[in-house]
Amino acid sequence: TGGVKATVSTRIANAKTSLKYCIEKDVLAVELFRNELEGMVGERTIQGDSDADVNNIWPPKRPAPKETEKPNVDETPVRRRRIRNATRLGDKPKVDGGETTKSSDKMQQEDLSSAQDAGSPTASSSNKNAAKNKKKREKEKRKKIIMNFMSNLSERVPVFVQSIQARLFANEMDVKNLDADHVCWRTETVEEYTDLVAALRAAVDACTLLVESNVGGRPIATFQLTEPIQCEHHTIGVIEIPAPKDGSVYKSGLEHVEFVIAGDSCEQPSSPVNNALHQSQLSDLMQNYPRLEWNEKAKDKEVNPDVSVKVELEDFGICSVKFHLISLADVIKFELSERS
Repeated sequence: TGGVKATVSTRIANAKTSLKYCIEKDVLAVELFRNELEGMVGERTIQGDSDADVNNIWPPKRPAPKETEKPNVDETPVRRRRIRNATRLGDKPKVDGGETTKSSDKMQQEDLSSAQDAGSPTASSSNKNAAKNKKKREKEKRKKIIMNFMSNLSERVPVFVQSIQARLFANEMDVKNLDADHVCWRTETVEEYTDLVAALRAAVDACTLLVESNVGGRPIATFQLTEPIQCEHHTIGVIEIPAPKDGSVYKSGLEHVEFVIAGDSCEQPSSPVNNALHQSQLSDLMQNYPRLEWNEKAKDKEVNPDVSVKVELEDFGICSVKFHLISLADVIKFELSERS
C-alpha cells in the first residue's frame, strides 16, 4: 500500500487498485471466496433442527410487519369553500383611484431597521468570522498540497533517477558520477500549477523560490529544497515546475532530469552564455555515446545550451534526459544579475 511514508490517499488508491485486480483477474480467489461464503451460509441455516439456536439463523429472518389500524375513509370529506375577500389582513384600504397608501411612519421604521442591520455589531462579527474561516480553509488546503507533493517527491524521485541511470547504462553511458542538476515536475492544469506554486511559496521551511518567469508562453517556477532528496548516487536539491502548454495534454508527474557534464579536458565555462566551449563539450558528449538518439534542438540556445535523449520507463512513460554545462541554480543567478 505504499509503505509507512505513503499518504492516506496513496494507500486508499493502492488498496482499491489491488481489490479491483483481484475481482477482475484473480478468478481462483473469487471462486474460493464464493465457496467459503456459501458454506458459511449453509452451516448457519436452520433446516428442521428444533434444538438449534434460533439466533444463529442466516440469513436472519425479518420480523413480520405490524398491522396498524387504518382510518375509516368511507365518509366523504366535507369540502369547505374559501371565501375570497378583496381586502387582506394588514392591507390598507385603497384610496385616490385604487392606489394603496403606505404610512410615512412605517417607511421610516423600515429604513431605520435596515440601517441598523447593516451596521450592527452582529453583522460585523459575522463578516469577520467568515473571513477568518476562509483564511483557515485556504491554509489547510495549502498544507495538504505541500504534504502530498513532498511525499510524492521523496517516494518517486529516487526511483525516477535510478531508472534513468539504469536505462542509460544499458546504452553504455554511466551517469552516476555526473551532478544531477534538477528534476522537472509538470502539472496537468493551470489551476493545479497555481495552487501548487502558491502553497510552495508559503512553505518557507520546506523550500525557497529561486525564480518564477515566463518561458515559451507559460510560467515556470523553480524552487530550492531545504532538504535535498537523496538518491543512490545523486542528490536532487532543485525542482522545476512548469505550467502546462496550451494544447498539450499530459498527466502530472516527473518529466525530465538534467545532468551537468564535465568534458575530458575538465574545462568548464565561466558563463552560461553559449560559446565555442559549450559547443565542443556537447559535441564530444554525443560522439562518445553514438548508440543514443540525440536531440540537438536546444544546442543553439543563447543561454545554457543542452542536448537530450528520450527514454521510456515502465512507471513514468516517455521522459527526457538533458545534459548541459552549467547548473540551473547558477543560470538563474546569472539571469537575475543581468536584469539588475
